[in-house]
Amino acid sequence: PRSALGKRQHVRRLLGEQRFLEAGDLLLELGQEGAALDAYLQGKVHDRAAKLLERLGRQQEAARSYELARDFANAARLWLRQGQPAQAARCQERIGKHSEAARLWTVAGEHLPAAEALLQDGDLLEAARSFQRASEWKRAGEAYLQLLEAPPPREGEPARPVRLDEQETR
Repeated sequence: PRSALGKRQHVRRLLGEQRFLEAGDLLLELGQEGAALDAYLQGKVHDRAAKLLERLGRQQEAARSYELARDFANAARLWLRQGQPAQAARCQERIGKHSEAARLWTVAGEHLPAAEALLQDGDLLEAARSFQRASEWKRAGEAYLQLLEAPPPREGEPARPVRLDEQETR
């Protein structure tokens, strides 16, 4: 359909057929952002909804939609923009960025999840310190013991945090 009237009729047909992605795209083409967003949300087209919500300045809703679309990097970016580092940390964990998640958990004052993320990243020393900040004394002690039991760096190798998965291979 080329005319605006023809396009609107086509949108109604697409919605009736539950073809929400196509309907939303056509509604955007017609300049009807609100109706396009409704179509995307109704059809659970979360990636398109997230982009449109972000463009409309509805950052928190956009972050949630990015999460539903499993686009955790963009969700984390928006949660940070909203001043919600704990939400951003959760998203960073989902994409395996544990050191960044730990940093964000620490910014949020959440030391126990920071320690868990550091363990996932293999940084025993910082994990132990975070367990201490969380008053998790037993777990801090266990992490320090693991550090003490780890072999020293090889000759000429710089000292670095010991990764849990490397301990057996040395």
